[in-house]
Amino acid sequence: LFSDTPLPDSIAGTMEGVATYRSSSRHRHAAWRAMLACLPETGRVTVVAHSLGSILMIDLLTRLPPGLQVDLLLTIGSPMGVKGLRSHHGGIETAGGFPADRVLRWLNVYDPGDIITVGRGASPFFQAALDAPVRTGGSHSLVGYMSHPVIAAAVGHAMFSEPGQAVDDAPMSPPRVDGQGVPSRRLDPRWDPLLLRFAYTQQLWATCDTGKWGF
Repeated sequence: LFSDTPLPDSIAGTMEGVATYRSSSRHRHAAWRAMLACLPETGRVTVVAHSLGSILMIDLLTRLPPGLQVDLLLTIGSPMGVKGLRSHHGGIETAGGFPADRVLRWLNVYDPGDIITVGRGASPFFQAALDAPVRTGGSHSLVGYMSHPVIAAAVGHAMFSEPGQAVDDAPMSPPRVDGQGVPSRRLDPRWDPLLLRFAYTQQLWATCDTGKWGF
C-alpha cells in the first residue's frame, strides 16, 4: 500500500502548482520566504496546512526561526504520499532530523478516499507524524477537511488545554451565581471538548462565508 508507484507522480505532474513547486527551486524558495514572513520570530503558534501547503510546511520545519515554537502542526489533505514531493524535506523523516524541541505535535488528517493523498498517511514516511484517517466523502477541499470535528478537537486541545494536565486532575470550573445570589451548577471539565467545538463552529460562522461552507 505504501510503496511508491509512477501513477501518483504522473498525476501530480499534471497539477501546475505542484509541478512548479517541485521542479523550480526559485519558485519553491519564494514560497518559503513568503511563508516565513507570515510567521512570528518568537512565541507559540498552531499551524494548519492544507494540500500543497503541508509540503511547504514540512520543508520549513528545519528552517523555522529559533525562537518560534509550534504547539501543533496540523496537516490536512496532504499529498506527501507522492515521492517527488518529499525530496526537499531536509531529512526530517529520521528521528534526529525532526526539530522536536520546537515542533511539539504533528497530526496528519487525511481521507483515504481523497485522490490527492493517494490513500496514504504521513507516518510511513515521517516518524514524528501521527495519522488520523477521516471520512470527508472523498473531498479534497479545505471546507471538507475543516468541517470535520477532528480538526476542531485537535486545535482546541492544542490551544486551550494545559500541557501534562490530565482530565481527572483538572480543576472544576468556578461556580457561577445567578441574579438571586444562588450558586449555579459547576461544569465538569469533561464538557470542555464539546464546548470548544461549539466555540470553534461559532467562530467559523462569524468569520466565514457560510453560503460556501459545508453542511
